[in-house]
Amino acid sequence: MGNYLKQVLFFALVVLGGSTLTIAQNISVPGITGVNFDTTGGDYTISFSTDFNVHGIDITSSGLSLSYSQANETLSLHGTASASMDGESMDVGFGTDSNPGLIITNGALTQVSLDVTSEFTLRSLTIAPENLGLEWASGTSTFSIFGSLKAALNSDTLTASVGDINDPGITIENGDITNINMSITANFELNDLSI
Repeated sequence: MGNYLKQVLFFALVVLGGSTLTIAQNISVPGITGVNFDTTGGDYTISFSTDFNVHGIDITSSGLSLSYSQANETLSLHGTASASMDGESMDVGFGTDSNPGLIITNGALTQVSLDVTSEFTLRSLTIAPENLGLEWASGTSTFSIFGSLKAALNSDTLTASVGDINDPGITIENGDITNINMSITANFELNDLSI
């Protein structure tokens, strides 16, 4: 059995087996560096302290941590990271230690809250988010999108605003779009037609 598989199985056994292991150790995974695994008092944390690569995507961590609380049976992800591939990159925030961006409780996804925090380019389209966020909570089965972004292609620009965290511009409840409140400002040309 490969070293990586042994380490993943060790983590799964400790987390799922209810161990009260009280040691701290660093895990070494072939091809991945900067991953620290800490088991203290029945809680487990994996923190990413340096850049790493997963399936060709370069990940730069800025305090990104995955934590498991045995008492609450909760797995959470918080911090920020930058993902880059083929010269394109995007920064994403996953909340804080006290308000994580991803929460799994008793094996079920219960909350997602993330924000896109920096300008990024997709091919020749430049996108600059401003407080752009996405939230989902299982209790209400509601997915919300809020904030604004500016998209630029050559000399053409478009700015879209979709509310804020308290009054999101796009709301999807139980799979149905229940609210769209968006303002768009644009200045572009389409085959010599100025809009």
